[in-house]
Amino acid sequence: IAQGSGIDSKGLRRLEEGEHVQALDCPRKDAASGITRVRCRAVNDDVEGFVSVSGNKGTMFLEPCSKYLACVKETVVTSELDVSSETIRK
Repeated sequence: IAQGSGIDSKGLRRLEEGEHVQALDCPRKDAASGITRVRCRAVNDDVEGFVSVSGNKGTMFLEPCSKYLACVKETVVTSELDVSSETIRK
């Protein structure tokens, strides 16, 4: 995990294989280097920074995990599956 989006940015720490991160933005490919990076947060310690998704030769460092979903429009969280149940938060 690095401070900035550039590949020469100062590293904050290394990710361990199998470690989960939460994407905070869409991945972006750097035109000059060909490396795709994404701003993210490490789930285990909340360190935020930029991580390479893939290298310039296609090596994958991160892969999608279907465990999480992203809310794309405001909605309510309810206590039960039925939408008429108690609203926990908006």
